[in-house]
Amino acid sequence: MSDSPYSTAPLDAREKPILEALLVTRDELFLLKEDKSTHVKSADVLPLYEQVIEQVHKLNDVRTEKHLELNRGGPQRSLTPLP
Repeated sequence: MSDSPYSTAPLDAREKPILEALLVTRDELFLLKEDKSTHVKSADVLPLYEQVIEQVHKLNDVRTEKHLELNRGGPQRSLTPLP
């Protein structure tokens, strides 16, 4: 099985299951590609494509949350006027 040339572990623990799901999908696509007995059919690829799209949406959600958390990390400012 072919591995990516370089891969880093996700920094956020919430990204790890997403990475694992994407790697499983990649392996399934690789097996379809390597099966020389049949041609790759779109009906076989489309569910895997949908899985990738779902994982990308999850990753975007995690990273958006992380971005918002980083933006809120500064000191809290009071909106009440000082006397």
